[in-house]
Amino acid sequence: MNSIDMKLSLWAGDGLQSDKSATLGGRLFLGSLSLRRGKVEMIRGILEAARRGATKTEIVYKSNLNFRIVDQCLAGLLKAGYMAVRKSREGKALFYTTEKGLLFSGELTRLSKAVSELLDPGQQADTAALAPTARSIV
Repeated sequence: MNSIDMKLSLWAGDGLQSDKSATLGGRLFLGSLSLRRGKVEMIRGILEAARRGATKTEIVYKSNLNFRIVDQCLAGLLKAGYMAVRKSREGKALFYTTEKGLLFSGELTRLSKAVSELLDPGQQADTAALAPTARSIV
């Protein structure tokens, strides 16, 4: 089965193994479970793209978002102090992730990993032993 067939097969949810994932049209498909990139992942992508300084166009391409979404997110990130803007030597606006933004990005990464572990069926079996039982609570 080639890559396109697998993506379409996963998109159709026809019972392939759930450990295989694919993207199609900006969505992540895990078997029959479709997950769009949420705002948290978008913000984290923007913060990571501007870690060492980037123009708006570079942020758009590095974070794989469109200009409208990047404009909306940048406005909020600048207002909250997670990003700063400076002019380059050529007069272009360069966006930088601030120290506060780097800390926030780290927290978003930890949150994303925790959510991934919750949704990964293989991880659930490993963590089942850690779940409290009725006897351990009493």
